[in-house]
Amino acid sequence: MRVRASICLLAATCAGCLSHDFSWTKVPGQGPYLGEARYAQVFRKCEQRLMDGAPQCEIAFGDGDRGPRVEVFHDLIGELDSYLARLPASRSWGTTNSSPRQTRVPYKLFLVTILPSIVVAVPSPPAKTENCWVDAPRGNCLRSYFAAGNGYVLSTAIPAMADSFWFSPGSTTELIAIPAGASVVQLPLKGVNARLERRGDQWQFVRLPNV
Repeated sequence: MRVRASICLLAATCAGCLSHDFSWTKVPGQGPYLGEARYAQVFRKCEQRLMDGAPQCEIAFGDGDRGPRVEVFHDLIGELDSYLARLPASRSWGTTNSSPRQTRVPYKLFLVTILPSIVVAVPSPPAKTENCWVDAPRGNCLRSYFAAGNGYVLSTAIPAMADSFWFSPGSTTELIAIPAGASVVQLPLKGVNARLERRGDQWQFVRLPNV
């Protein structure tokens, strides 16, 4: 019986129960804007399970080596996608016939900052698609799993267009309209000093030290 128990324990171990979790390490790349000419750094953490051929890795954006971090492809994108999916307006946007079904979000989405996340949405032609990476933060766009052919562009310069909106998960509950004729739009978020400044035909996102 003791031998049989040992064999069962070994089998359970080999099925993937044993793993080695490597700590977060900095990797090349640049994440979203954090304010004061600073951008999020990119970190990776990999877990090697006994029976897996290759490590399973996660990517995070962080504020320096010791600052807060947010995992990108599950936590960050998941939070933004869930926000869009909960909007009453999303029921009228239409969906694809593919599997899994995705929603045709009629906006180009700009992720202007994180910690907290703020997104600016500007009208976009229905057929317009974004060439975003789904597995790593390459380039300047993170692919959405909810919005068909769409993603979150990492940029602080946004076209100034009528019928544009912004939102911040955890702080807002809907799409907040951006006044088309304004020269400065303050984003009223607790603990964050952020605004949009009109510069020609663009909005420039500005994040200042908290007051």
